Amino acid sequence: SGQTQQLQVQVEALESERKELLHELETLRSKCSELESQVHESNKELKETQSQLAKIEEEKKAMESMFSKEQQAVQSLRDELDAVLKANEEAYSSHAEIVAQKTE
Repeated sequence: SGQTQQLQVQVEALESERKELLHELETLRSKCSELESQVHESNKELKETQSQLAKIEEEKKAMESMFSKEQQAVQSLRDELDAVLKANEEAYSSHAEIVAQKTE
């Protein structure tokens, strides 16, 4: 009958729409899976980058510490040099006075 035929057409249309929706669902699942994989890789790269950054920070602190110690050592050497120069100057002045007194 006409009603049965009309229902058959509707069933076929719904079946066709269901197939399309299932296909779309599979496509979305596939895209979702790809995105999850990309997120996983990105997180892995982020952790590696953070680890490298932490190592660089440690190296920076070590270098700053070494630089500070070297600056202190340089300042100590400057102080020693100043003391030696001052002592030499005083010794020279004393010697010059003694020579001057002897020549008077």
